[in-house]
Amino acid sequence: MRWSSLLLLGSPAWAAYAVHPVELPKLNTDNFGEMGILGDYDGISRVEYGGQQNFSSFSGSQVAQIGHDSPHVIAQVNSSVLISLAQVQLTRNQTIKQCQLDNNLYMTDGRGLWTVDIAEGTVNSIITGLNGTIHALFCDSKEGSVLVGGEMEGGVAQWDTQKQDFAVPSFGGFKNGSVTGITRLGDNLVFTGSFEGIVNDKGTNHTVQHNVTDITDLDLTGLASNQTTLELLSNGQNGSNSSETLQEIARKVNQTINAPQQISFQSAQIQAEGTAGDVNPKDISCPGSTSWALTPDRQGTWRANFPYSFTPSTVVIDNLPESSGGGTEMLRFLAFPLNGIMNLSYVDQDGQKKYCDAFCPMPQGGSREFTFVNDIGMNSFQLDLLSFYGNHAGLSGVQMFHAERFTFADNQLNEGNGCSKNMTQATNATAQGDFSTQGTYLTSSIDSQQQLDDTQVSFSPNASYSGNYTVRLFTPGCIQDNSCDARGGVDVTVQTSPSDSHSMTLFQTNNEDKYDTIFSGPINVTSGFHPSVILKPSAEGPIPRNFVADRLQFTMTSVSNLTQIFGDSYLNYTLLGGKNGSRLVNSSEIVDIRNIFEYSPGNFSTANQTVGNTTLNRLGPLINGRLTFIETSESDDGVVIAGDFISPIGKNLLQVGNESSLFPNSTSANKTDIDGPITILTSIEGTIVVGTSSGLFHLDGNALRRIDGVPGSVDALVEYTFNDTRHVWAATGNNSNTSVFFNSTTWEKTELPVSAYLRAGGSSDAVTVYLGMLSMSQVEAKGAVYLDSDLNLVPVAKLGNSSTLTKRQQSNESDSNQTASYYTGHYVNESTLVLGGSDLTILQDGINVGPTNSLGYPANITSLASSNSSNMLFIGGAFSSDIGSTQVINLAFYDLDNNGYASLQPPGLTGGNVTRLEYRASSQTLVAAGSFGMAGSLMCSAFCLYDLDAARWNSPSSSISGVVNYLEFLSNDVLLLGGNMTFDDQTASVAQFDFSTGEFSSIIDGNQTDFEAVQIVMTNDDLTNVYVVGKSPSGQKLVHWNGTVWDEVSIPGLEDTSYISSLQLLQTGGKKKRDNVVTLDTDQLLMISGDIQTNQGNFSSVLFDGQSVLPFLVTQSKSGQGSINGFFSQSSRSYSPIHKKKKMRRGFVVLVALAVAVGVMFLIVGIGIIATCLRRRNSGYMLAPGRVNEAEMTQSVPPQNLFEDLHGYNNNQKF
Repeated sequence: MRWSSLLLLGSPAWAAYAVHPVELPKLNTDNFGEMGILGDYDGISRVEYGGQQNFSSFSGSQVAQIGHDSPHVIAQVNSSVLISLAQVQLTRNQTIKQCQLDNNLYMTDGRGLWTVDIAEGTVNSIITGLNGTIHALFCDSKEGSVLVGGEMEGGVAQWDTQKQDFAVPSFGGFKNGSVTGITRLGDNLVFTGSFEGIVNDKGTNHTVQHNVTDITDLDLTGLASNQTTLELLSNGQNGSNSSETLQEIARKVNQTINAPQQISFQSAQIQAEGTAGDVNPKDISCPGSTSWALTPDRQGTWRANFPYSFTPSTVVIDNLPESSGGGTEMLRFLAFPLNGIMNLSYVDQDGQKKYCDAFCPMPQGGSREFTFVNDIGMNSFQLDLLSFYGNHAGLSGVQMFHAERFTFADNQLNEGNGCSKNMTQATNATAQGDFSTQGTYLTSSIDSQQQLDDTQVSFSPNASYSGNYTVRLFTPGCIQDNSCDARGGVDVTVQTSPSDSHSMTLFQTNNEDKYDTIFSGPINVTSGFHPSVILKPSAEGPIPRNFVADRLQFTMTSVSNLTQIFGDSYLNYTLLGGKNGSRLVNSSEIVDIRNIFEYSPGNFSTANQTVGNTTLNRLGPLINGRLTFIETSESDDGVVIAGDFISPIGKNLLQVGNESSLFPNSTSANKTDIDGPITILTSIEGTIVVGTSSGLFHLDGNALRRIDGVPGSVDALVEYTFNDTRHVWAATGNNSNTSVFFNSTTWEKTELPVSAYLRAGGSSDAVTVYLGMLSMSQVEAKGAVYLDSDLNLVPVAKLGNSSTLTKRQQSNESDSNQTASYYTGHYVNESTLVLGGSDLTILQDGINVGPTNSLGYPANITSLASSNSSNMLFIGGAFSSDIGSTQVINLAFYDLDNNGYASLQPPGLTGGNVTRLEYRASSQTLVAAGSFGMAGSLMCSAFCLYDLDAARWNSPSSSISGVVNYLEFLSNDVLLLGGNMTFDDQTASVAQFDFSTGEFSSIIDGNQTDFEAVQIVMTNDDLTNVYVVGKSPSGQKLVHWNGTVWDEVSIPGLEDTSYISSLQLLQTGGKKKRDNVVTLDTDQLLMISGDIQTNQGNFSSVLFDGQSVLPFLVTQSKSGQGSINGFFSQSSRSYSPIHKKKKMRRGFVVLVALAVAVGVMFLIVGIGIIATCLRRRNSGYMLAPGRVNEAEMTQSVPPQNLFEDLHGYNNNQKF
């Protein structure tokens, strides 16, 4: 036997540990003031290096994150840097096996095999050629090889690391089975699994004795009258240490056969009257999980309505605990549709059997099992609580059982409560095809040959023991659904063993309900096989046809394998028959290589070809079940084996020494019983750690100690060494979303600032590699952070404050682990910031000051606005709550002066949600937009105006319909709208409303009629360069308007699977040359946020410069990846906050204009005066003589003196 193998390179052998920093631009935040990022996250990080996808660490170290659907191998270098190496294609929830040999880590998911060179950072895929599922990996450092176990030929193969090829071990492999575990014990190798012998068994003492009969082959069901003594003899010695009559054994068998099956309340509708508080009455169908109590001093009822009928045999009712101060004293059981009081029997505290009907007593603080005196069919029952202890009645558990064992085709009726230890193994059914539910059965209308071939129902009944069974198939009558003409034949196949089945053809043309016995005989149930029944329409017959499937009944008539009932009591004995009775003797002389094989290479040399009569080789045949794990014990002188099995010395988990024999009284095989199948077994720092569905445990001597805080079903344990962490391990479950950390020195859960999903890992020198996901954040924040110009992130609420963002969540313990969600932020003034989302948060100078009562959680607040004149906060979203005696719906007012909700609230907006609010101060008007249809009693669709002075709603003068998602004031009178709106017989995705005219109009020609705008970003002031994100029939789209036409934006590197929740225009600190970019200026960036898928990975936010995207932000939440919902700032506007020039208020403009006018007037007058003076001087202007002296005026003047000056003007002089 030989396999061909090939080593393929899974990723290039590049220098895997190089880190490439990402340079982000510096922002100009002058026009924003304080700003930040909102979303659904518990941590947020800035992208700092190439290959980073989701998160960065608290200490600034580099971390790679990989989603569950595409696991990566990631490397941790020098305890502080983690980067992605290669992607490994795995199936979700696939268990990973791993081992390390020198610097190489080997991993398998059961199908593929990979090796990681830890020192070099290369990931290689090994094509095995084994043609089978791999269940086990063991790196044998002693031999320098890797052993692979599984379902391939021979069950095991040996990978030679030097020859890079597979070989067969010297014992030749195993017969008829597979290998699930491999370990080394000294010089020997130990294999576990499900196999029967080895290939090279010549000369060994592997024997099977045929002169004895195994007890497991006996059918003792019919020996109830036989008084023959069955002696159990230990180690073949004379004398008995235990004896039972076959009659007593038969009685136990009959009790197993007739064991009742619990009735599931999963599909029942529960009704109750008188419930106190908000307890769900259905919870008491899981006893011990909670209690259901009535309000004080009253009677009450608890009723269960089922979709099918049943005949119960017993009901177990648990009373309230005495510590509750109450409990039910008397009750009554009513059955429907009979509407009758049931006759019940019970055993009282003295052990006496009693009967009751209308008044059945309950013990205080205890439980009581009532048996139904009569077999009464019912589909509903009611418990009347008539009187009580203390001051109130109540119950803490209700369980019902019946003897019928049905498996319904409608699998919803098979679902168990999932909470009771008494619940038998759940039944199951799988319907393949197009079915509808008709009452309690399924029906399918078959219209084609393909549909005929694809339609069937598979039943997996509750059959836990081997024995004889009668199987009945129930078929509903065709009259009740009027389908008689459309019914036909069906083929039924009963699978009774892995190799045996029984088939027949039946017809479904019966008028009334019927059942057919489809099998009666032996069925062999093992840990790897359970019987099944397949029902499908016959190939013969007409099409179209109606096919129905109702239910199956498995009735056990006898048991053939006592070990399945009595466990390990009889497993190590064989039965010898004789005249004086039957004898069970110890089978210690038989060596049969099954399930466990301790392989010593020396035993297969030429001189010695014996297997060896070792403890482990003798223990193997005594294992009944499936072995799945093996690990060398802490002392290295034995092994620990685990699985889902029973044995003479314990079940599911055993410690076995390697020297002494098992019997008699062996101390080297220690019984360490543990419930449930084992999910993992490994050694951590010398201590055995084992996981089950109920939790994770470490072995302390022979005792199991639970590791508190670690959930069940862990199937991967990986050492975590980031930032020099020591003794910390990540525990990951097959169905879990994240790993849980615990300390291996204290064996307690430990909290780390990290989310992880680690499936495998190994270390060498200063390098550790992981398979899976690591998620850490630079900043711990509950949904909101500040962002500065250097792109630093700071939590909005400091952790040192007495109040944090999630004040409401902290007051409710059940919500304390929820991730905060914020959608909108609004600054009332420089010191007051309001955040809205799942809750309302008001912060003054960074301190949470309210509110004290909630709009309900989650409130889904989507928009905020405020009035400075009244200091009133307006809250819009999708919520409904009572504030005082007033119900608020989707809109609420909050009085910031009084720090409480306003006493006067507006009539609610109904018929939809509020998406945006805007406040118009000049008219004291609040604008509400969304998908609503009514404002109180006023018909007002999508867009409505609230007059704050008159306290009433007004509709715009022109009507509008549809949905409005976006509002933004372009001026005092003009409001920009985005959505999918209809007005004036036209449909628009972008429009405006003019308050001066009261009219709607389309401001962009060529509006997309099949597009619903959600957010709008304008990169200039004239509506010629607009980005819009919204919804279309084909999904979400990002479109651009260039002033002429709409174009769908195709951003290089951005995947179509991205979901955009927010757009924001940003400005860089300087202009940068960009070629062929016309939609954004050289100093502009478009921040695109949401779930952004790019060719560089997955991000929560990227920056788009018109040519390409640059990874910007990544987030995390408690459940894994977070998201970004929006942006907020002190001057938050989506249209060109960068290029729009600052403007004065109108009053200041008037004053400045008046001053300029007055100044200009004075300047003109001054200039005129100066010009006149200059003109007169140039024209020879002289001052006139002054006034004549009065003394001179008294003297006479001769005439000649008066005219003597006239002579100077005779020569053409003018005056």
